[in-house]
Amino acid sequence: MWTSKEVYAWMDSVGEVYKLKPKVIGKTTLGRDLKMMQVSKGKDKKVVAVISRQHPPEVTGFFAMKAFIERILKDDSLSNAFRKRYDVLNVPLMNPDGVDEGHWRHNAGGVDLNRDWEAQNQPEVKQVADYFKAYMKKRKGTMVFFMDFHSTWDDIYYTIDPSLPTNTPGLTTNWLAGIEAGIPGYYVNHRPSKVDNGVVSRNFFYRTFNTDGLVFEFGDNTSREFLKLKGTMAAEVLMRLLLEEPGN
Repeated sequence: MWTSKEVYAWMDSVGEVYKLKPKVIGKTTLGRDLKMMQVSKGKDKKVVAVISRQHPPEVTGFFAMKAFIERILKDDSLSNAFRKRYDVLNVPLMNPDGVDEGHWRHNAGGVDLNRDWEAQNQPEVKQVADYFKAYMKKRKGTMVFFMDFHSTWDDIYYTIDPSLPTNTPGLTTNWLAGIEAGIPGYYVNHRPSKVDNGVVSRNFFYRTFNTDGLVFEFGDNTSREFLKLKGTMAAEVLMRLLLEEPGN
């Protein structure tokens, strides 16, 4: 299940290899650490935000997120160029209490965190939201993409309606097309929708930062190999597209 101990051990191991230092940005309802990792800080002040595990048992989403982050950290020309230009901020475990206590959907306060982004009554959501708001204000940057990794019965991309204005118009459309083209025989199943409220993470990040983004769902029974492939391909396509943005 990858408890908080295992997730944070992964963060520490990645940090040791790539000279990164995970940071405690708050405490959960039961007093556990809530951690984030700054994967890169680029000269262009453009930010990609990545979160995972709002719902405790959704580990397939976490494994894909892990592959996504590890691809961005890879030592090659694409990743190195991307990290020089872009900030990547990662909160890999939004709900440590729920994970460690064996909850199905909720945190220790009995609340589904992905329905708390408007009210922000739960400490986990409030502290992560406050962290990103403070970071963006201090950085005076632009958030260009947001990803929230989940699991469900199938692989689905819950995207923002492409008619809505964002800081990076057309990015998600081109990103999905790139993923589909990069995986032979793969069909992208995506469901765009409006963001009329800030209840879920995707809507909050759009309404707060005008960022394109999505809830990235992975099937509970998706093979580990395909999870890694999708996470890796998602990172590669995103990096290429953002490096092609005007001014880069």
